[in-house]
Amino acid sequence: MLFPDSILQAHVFETLGEKTVSGRRAQEVKAIPTEAEPSCWPAADEVRMVIDHERGVILSWVAYSDGSPYAGMDLHDMNFDQKLAEELFVFTPSAATRIRRFEGD
Repeated sequence: MLFPDSILQAHVFETLGEKTVSGRRAQEVKAIPTEAEPSCWPAADEVRMVIDHERGVILSWVAYSDGSPYAGMDLHDMNFDQKLAEELFVFTPSAATRIRRFEGD
């Protein structure tokens, strides 16, 4: 999982423009690593990201080293605010399962 603070502290950002990805309004940015903080992409001299305007989710990223792409990721199908069935959050152990209560500090 990426944490926004680590990305923001480790890069200087340049806005490249708006685009639409999977029907969502997004902003394309270029991130240049700083010397002050370690980057999430240690070999990259540049990372291009497309960030969802409404949610702030990284919809895609491509890391470049010496001008050539070497790693990337694209989100193709995403759903937000979906109603989930309550039974997804119910644990029903089998009769053979031994359950012990743990009480920590």
